[in-house]
Amino acid sequence: MRNAKPKHICHYYAGTFYTKSSDGFTVIVAPDGAIVQNIPDGGEEVEIEGQKYVKYNDTCFQSLTQEGKNVYQVVKWCQ
Repeated sequence: MRNAKPKHICHYYAGTFYTKSSDGFTVIVAPDGAIVQNIPDGGEEVEIEGQKYVKYNDTCFQSLTQEGKNVYQVVKWCQ
């Protein structure tokens, strides 16, 4: 079984997602489902249909536990 390679590699730093481009780096919209280790200070806790999320820079994250560590997953529909 072959693993499919992603179309582009996405980087994350200080709440911003970006990709490498010919000019250096380009900021992109947070990819739905992306998982990050942390969110910078300043995120706003929001509640939608009884579920809590953290909103930072117009991106909503859901707190999860993965392999025993707290992580955050991008959820597009929260916007």
